[in-house]
Amino acid sequence: MSNDKTAPTTEILIGSLFPAKHAQSLWPAVQEHAPNLCRWLANSQGQSVAHDPLRQRCSAYEHFQLLETGFQPQANQPLGAGMALILALQQGFGQQINKNTDFWLAELIHLAPGREGASLIPARLLDISAEESAALFDSLQDYIQDTPFEFTPLSPTHWAVDSQQTLPPQTATVELAFETTVQDWWDTSTVGRAWRQWANEVQMIWFQHPVNLKRQTQGRPVINGLWLMGGASLDQFTQPHVKMPTIHRSLEQSFREQDWGEWLYQLSRLDALWQEHSPHKLVFAGNQGFVICEDPARRSWLQRLFTQQKTGQACWLNPN
Repeated sequence: MSNDKTAPTTEILIGSLFPAKHAQSLWPAVQEHAPNLCRWLANSQGQSVAHDPLRQRCSAYEHFQLLETGFQPQANQPLGAGMALILALQQGFGQQINKNTDFWLAELIHLAPGREGASLIPARLLDISAEESAALFDSLQDYIQDTPFEFTPLSPTHWAVDSQQTLPPQTATVELAFETTVQDWWDTSTVGRAWRQWANEVQMIWFQHPVNLKRQTQGRPVINGLWLMGGASLDQFTQPHVKMPTIHRSLEQSFREQDWGEWLYQLSRLDALWQEHSPHKLVFAGNQGFVICEDPARRSWLQRLFTQQKTGQACWLNPN
């Protein structure tokens, strides 16, 4: 992924898109708390994109990222299969990836049982140190020799996976499992049996690991699982070096908890940033789709005159 600072910036707002009825009822409050954003939306060019989590096996904002990189899934391959490679590219490990080989990634996670099913916390919310990751990695070495798997640490949060057996092709991304419940995406296929057995063994090995005992005393979530995702190759991307978007997550928690007072407060803080620096492109992401809005000033006057498209405001209010 590119870090070119001269290219126009795309900003993604996680937890910012609603069904039409909800959006329209919230709009008056949005106008009050985010006047700069509303003015920009009224003049922007918008496009709505539907998202099917069951088919794509990724979150809506990951769907957008995969489209931006030109990822081309193979037949019967979910769009989310490419997300493991995007994570590796974002962390600067593109040179270590074989272009023509399917790439698999395991993310260190926290799994917790619940009344409505097990929940998952992704690595980005666990504050995993390099020392913790290395200790957990070392604890698996005496056991992994009897499995078809090999791990190569890429970062404290992600390990590349090599397997002598076929891995399940319909894996979901960590972020999708985080948005919903683990049971919705836990693979139960015959192909995935070896990985499931190994993942369960990892949970037992790490249950009383010193890293997790220390985290418990500190009141921090333990690191008790690995989540597998991937199965795509780099040659399926037509634009793997596209500039990385800026991802805003300040709306995410209040969106999940449906705390609309806090959601509007966080939106007002973002709006203050846009008062001085208007965005080039905003992506509003929800659970069932996303809306792409672009600054119309970037189009020529001729394009603006002869291109009839919806405004960003119209798309946000009715994304269906």
